[in-house]
Amino acid sequence: MRVLVLSLSNIMRNKLFQVTTQPTLKMYKKLNKMNSQRSISLRFFLVLSCMLGVFGVYSIVRYILDTSVGGLGKGIFGILINIAFVVFYLKGHELLAEKSMRMQGKDAYLEIFSTFYDDRVNVRTSKTKGSIPLKCINRLYEDNQYYYLSYDNKNVAKSYIVIDKDGFTLGDSMAFKEFINKKISLNRENRKKMKKLNRIGRNS
Repeated sequence: MRVLVLSLSNIMRNKLFQVTTQPTLKMYKKLNKMNSQRSISLRFFLVLSCMLGVFGVYSIVRYILDTSVGGLGKGIFGILINIAFVVFYLKGHELLAEKSMRMQGKDAYLEIFSTFYDDRVNVRTSKTKGSIPLKCINRLYEDNQYYYLSYDNKNVAKSYIVIDKDGFTLGDSMAFKEFINKKISLNRENRKKMKKLNRIGRNS
């Protein structure tokens, strides 16, 4: 019995933070917005649409100054395309979030239980569970309600652990932020060392 009690106490000591996160529409909107901002393809099309907008303004100005020059229709079309894409880039994430939550139904609102150890975080809901090494965490975002931990640059659409600032059942949000920022700094240093070693290995 004493051995069992000691082992349970050791397990508890290894747990640094425990958090219960309740997903909301606001959370999904923020996630989709960050994914849009990180998407290289969307950025490319945003620049392209802005170029179309500039071309459209130029065509309309030329038409006003010299009505014998054509291109009015193309100019208006270019500006409309630019406006439509900019609106989608800025607000489309809200529509995508609402659609995503409708498609998931009740599953979209399942509570997320996160347990942080020194080297990993275990994440589960009533239907799924998994573990993510903390060495993968590369950035911390936050708003007034959540922390968003980025852990996978390749898989953009599923690359965040969301932590409710008011959902801590072990530890608190300020200590957690300090803990994660130290991990991120350490991870960056380790990545730099690995890149340096890889360069040395290729050159030797």
